[in-house]
Amino acid sequence: MNVLHISDIHFRRQYEQGDNYKNILCTMQNPLLSLEICLLHMKKMKRTPDLIIITGDLTDDGEAEDYKMLRLFFQEKIPDIPIVVTMGNHDNKAGFRKGWLGCEPSREDYFADFSIQGIRVLSFDSAKQGNPNGRITQIQMKWLKDRLKEEQHQPVILVTHHHLIDDHEGIPAVSYPKEFAKMIRDSNIFCILCGHTHHMFSGFFEDQLYYTSDGMSFYGEDLEQGRVRFKEKFGYNFYQIEEKHVVHFSSETFFTGRTLGEFRWEA
Repeated sequence: MNVLHISDIHFRRQYEQGDNYKNILCTMQNPLLSLEICLLHMKKMKRTPDLIIITGDLTDDGEAEDYKMLRLFFQEKIPDIPIVVTMGNHDNKAGFRKGWLGCEPSREDYFADFSIQGIRVLSFDSAKQGNPNGRITQIQMKWLKDRLKEEQHQPVILVTHHHLIDDHEGIPAVSYPKEFAKMIRDSNIFCILCGHTHHMFSGFFEDQLYYTSDGMSFYGEDLEQGRVRFKEKFGYNFYQIEEKHVVHFSSETFFTGRTLGEFRWEA
């Protein structure tokens, strides 16, 4: 099975100028152009995904129409390929449900359980809109625990927005109860996919393979005294999976060379 992993698109039909962060979004190129470059590169490399995974921040506090337009983009560019998404801290859960899923809007956490080629993909919601660091509570833990109990011998890919390894790129990891790590370690999860940092990373969390992907929008470069320089960078990860093993992993990063702005980041 081939899996395309993208993250942090931060799409909006129209960006509005305002504070420092909003001005960064107005300066960057349209994320759909970045997506198209990645999809063309993937085609050139003869990589055909069986599944697309998007690890959050599909839009930047977007409205239902933003999600609808983003969904149409994928349907036109890569039709008939299933997409599993998870919510990021910038996602609007009510807008997502109405525009992406086509159902009644709700601010409730979004969880999903998807099976493909003998593998279960669990979309785990760690996001709270407006809270950049996210949260994993006992309520979220119960959902995951219940899903992992079902068909315990089926290999699982865990998909969540917030990264789990502390101080990754200077960004604090999501907080979680102590038993969360043990649950991951003792489960049939063999791969964890995250976003949020806008940087590619590969390693291990509790002995399980662990990856983050570049964003499709921008990235932050830490400077002195809390200042951050924002530059334009985007990319994707591609995995070849057999049974419960990632047998090949590749990551592609594209730099435009553009600096989008610089300011003191207030968490």
